[in-house]
Amino acid sequence: MDTPPGDERIVRAAILRADAVVIPTRAGGVEPTRVLATLEMIPKDIPCGVVVCAARLGTNDLAVTVEEWAEAQVPVWGVVPERVGIAAGPGARLHREGLEEYARVFKRAQKR
Repeated sequence: MDTPPGDERIVRAAILRADAVVIPTRAGGVEPTRVLATLEMIPKDIPCGVVVCAARLGTNDLAVTVEEWAEAQVPVWGVVPERVGIAAGPGARLHREGLEEYARVFKRAQKR
């Protein structure tokens, strides 16, 4: 679920129609607060997981972020590496690593 930050009405409407909720986030920064606010809105019967996007593999920020979500018992459904092609938008060529990781996330969401 990638919704406008701080628009609770849109987030709630999307959650209530979801079979599973995928919450994109980044390593470090202030994003955990928004993720936690979204998690609190999700009913217990709707599976959900976090996907760390634009991740710089091998960094302390990423390791700490994944560890903190694990300690909070929030499933991390995927870690998508930072790649210029992914961030360049729909007009750019997508990198295989990103596509493969998003495919794994999609399969995890479908299993729930």
